[in-house]
Amino acid sequence: ELYRFTGAYAKAEPLYQRALAINEKALGPDHPDTARSLSNFADLYTATGAYAKAEPLYQRALAIHEKALGPDHPYTAVSLNALADLYTVTGAYAKAEPLLERALAINEKALGPDHPGTATSLNDFAALYYGTGAYAKAESLHQRALAIYEKALGPDHPDTATSLNNLADLYTVTGAYAKAEPLLQRTLAIREQALGLDHPDTARSLNNLGALYSTTGVYAKAEPLLQRALAIHEKALGPDHPDTAGSLNTLAVFYETIGVPGKAEPLYQRALEITEKALGPDHPSTAASLNNLAALYYAAGVPGKAEPLYQRALAIREEVLGPDHPDTATSLNNLADLYHDTGRNTKAEPLIERAQRIEEGNTARFLLSGSETRKRAYIEQRVGYTNANISFSLAVADPRAKALGLTSVLQQKGRVLDAMSDSIARLRQSVAREDRERFEQLAEVAQQFSTLTFRGLGNLPVDAYRQRLQALAQQQEQLEAEFSKRSAAFRQAVTPVTLEGVRQALPADAVLVEWFRYKPFNSKAKGSARWGVPRYVAYVLKRSGDAVAIDLGAAQPIEALISELRDVLSDLTYTIYKEAAKELSKTLIAPLLPHLAQNERLLLSPDGALNLVPFGALVDEHGEYLVQRFEITYLTSGRDLLRMAVASLARGSAVMIADPAYGQSAGQVVAVDRSIQPSRSNDLDRSGLVFKPLAGTVAEAKALQVLLKIDGQHVLTGANATEANLKQLHGPRLLHVATHGFFLTNREVATLVLKPAGPGHEAFPLPLGENPLLRSGLAMAGANVRHSGENDDGILTAAEAAQLDLDGTQLVVLSACDTGVGQVKTGEGVYGLRRALVLAGAQTQVASLWKVDDVASKELMVDYYGRLLAGEGRSGALRAAQKAMMTTPGRQHPYYWAAFVPIGNWTPLSAEQ
Repeated sequence: ELYRFTGAYAKAEPLYQRALAINEKALGPDHPDTARSLSNFADLYTATGAYAKAEPLYQRALAIHEKALGPDHPYTAVSLNALADLYTVTGAYAKAEPLLERALAINEKALGPDHPGTATSLNDFAALYYGTGAYAKAESLHQRALAIYEKALGPDHPDTATSLNNLADLYTVTGAYAKAEPLLQRTLAIREQALGLDHPDTARSLNNLGALYSTTGVYAKAEPLLQRALAIHEKALGPDHPDTAGSLNTLAVFYETIGVPGKAEPLYQRALEITEKALGPDHPSTAASLNNLAALYYAAGVPGKAEPLYQRALAIREEVLGPDHPDTATSLNNLADLYHDTGRNTKAEPLIERAQRIEEGNTARFLLSGSETRKRAYIEQRVGYTNANISFSLAVADPRAKALGLTSVLQQKGRVLDAMSDSIARLRQSVAREDRERFEQLAEVAQQFSTLTFRGLGNLPVDAYRQRLQALAQQQEQLEAEFSKRSAAFRQAVTPVTLEGVRQALPADAVLVEWFRYKPFNSKAKGSARWGVPRYVAYVLKRSGDAVAIDLGAAQPIEALISELRDVLSDLTYTIYKEAAKELSKTLIAPLLPHLAQNERLLLSPDGALNLVPFGALVDEHGEYLVQRFEITYLTSGRDLLRMAVASLARGSAVMIADPAYGQSAGQVVAVDRSIQPSRSNDLDRSGLVFKPLAGTVAEAKALQVLLKIDGQHVLTGANATEANLKQLHGPRLLHVATHGFFLTNREVATLVLKPAGPGHEAFPLPLGENPLLRSGLAMAGANVRHSGENDDGILTAAEAAQLDLDGTQLVVLSACDTGVGQVKTGEGVYGLRRALVLAGAQTQVASLWKVDDVASKELMVDYYGRLLAGEGRSGALRAAQKAMMTTPGRQHPYYWAAFVPIGNWTPLSAEQ
């Protein structure tokens, strides 16, 4: 045991063999002491990666304990835990989980919920969840285990330190560095005190804490810790141990990060020599060392030394990890950068294309399960590749390069929104009940495969890793093929995104304009200097012909023009709106016009602040509004075209919600000045959000009820216009909501206090937090008194709207203010009602970009629906209504007609089922 703990494995093995032989002969093959020898021996094999040798020993030990001591004995639990740990390490999570469940139940019953043995089971269970990427579950179990260890063994016990380290590792992996740091500091202090300054576990703590400081830029603290860790590993484990190579690599990365390549190079070289000797010339760790050393030479301007190392690393990764592994994609991209910078673009293009295909396949798999936060973190990691591919597409004239840039944008932009709207919960509903258990199995397999892929080899032998990946890949492929036969929605959700797929979904008479806010990439620069200041690029795609890429310039001046235009369009006192609209059009539209000829239908996919631009109100070189020249539809991404092909059918009739009874606000009588035309937005005053009656919504509801032939039970007004009634809808064909809308900025949130009516109620802050979906919403019945029914407050936030069942709903019209605005996230659209309705399943929405006029909105909506019922398209009808209004006396200003924009499917409404 001493030799095993100190890493002297060669000395430990013969002693374990002797001990096992003695116990088997003196006590018998089924004695508990024999079981302990078997388990100890298996621990040695596990530590050295000989998992195939360890498994039968653990299984024998478990069988002995169950027979000799009983299935509910604590020693049986120890054997269950040990075997489960082996399965967790080797990725056999389905085998590990039932063993861990049994062990935890035994320990809680036999030892109690606060015993260290129970903590060990909790810790092992957390490792399983960590391995499958279920970080939230892992965190809670790690926290319970830590609390038990601290109470039962004390805050300074080595087991407490291990528990602290595990929790810190979880925080580090999920980017919670501020939480990880104090835990790593405590772990280090305990190990130094309990195990000594020169113990390998102390070195691991030093290395972990130093790596954290290096990642977070606290370089002065990082260096001495990393140097100490290396010294301990060299002394305790030897200069040629793989852990020593790990320390060398971490320290080398640090030196390269701070710009001291002269110190990094010999460390990288030593690490490479160790891994080649200790693990073999074809081991993934050897490939990582080759890649790191090559990157150093490349950054130093010596591509001739970097190229063969990159090529070796790529060959190893392709052979050992497989042609579709993320590390293989990394090597392909690195080698492509080198080829591009040395003028060999024809060699770079196929490598970028291969890497792009690998990344997309892994992304489709990764996004099949998990929380939105986890999905967003993963997609944000991909943006560097997207920026690099866009930069390549703009620098290289070859049409193939333009296609690579546009493909990256199509695969990146709005991806989290797609993943959430096509979530497992929604897809599960689309399969037969008897298939749902298998669907859960698919989700589990996909998660295991994704996690194992991205985690890498770890302690697994190469052969075991490849076999496990291959088995999971085959299992997932079989399940996906089975479900694809049954569900078109599922088939679309898991199909990798390709440029050709989007092109084929594009109508012959339409042109797609895909904008992206990107940072130019310069692979020759160092550190943060590799990424330039943000710019906008536009890609133009038609049903035939090559994609076109146009760099539109720096983002900051464009966004300043957007802000100015929104100011002048949303305020009737400005008369210079055409000048502002023409100026922005020169930047965003004029460079594209040569590529838009013979196309009247524009499908616009904006990014960043462009999401808030009313493109129809832009003015061309002839002084005409763009809406006069083009039919415009907004998309989150060109991938929306793929979703439209598998749209669900509506399940209900048209529903109208209008003129809610907001109620009398606390201590205030709401008076309406009929001489002033109100806007459909909230008034922020000292008493909080106060919503005043809107006369126009009453007339709007009456006119549309007759026009749409909606029966009385589907017209919800006054006290019936409640959140509860809206939430009870299931797939209405049409949904029209005429009320107050709002979007609160961070500043407004910070100052706003809501005061509920009624005695004995204290003021409370608006519970908006950091979630932008809680800062946007609609006022429903009871909004002023913050009470509607038993559970609602009268305000439907975007977060609540995202949970509505609008699957199959052809059109949602939010005849209210600011329903199309929200927090803009680059690459992910607008977080507000606009996003919420896509998540809820709406095929098309009409939303507003500023505070709209009450009476003008009613006029526009009546005209719009009349045209819809006459068979015009969902975008074309709005365009025609807007063109008609701009010729109406007193309505020429874009403030009246340009605020509403169509988002989603532009085609005519299908006939009522």
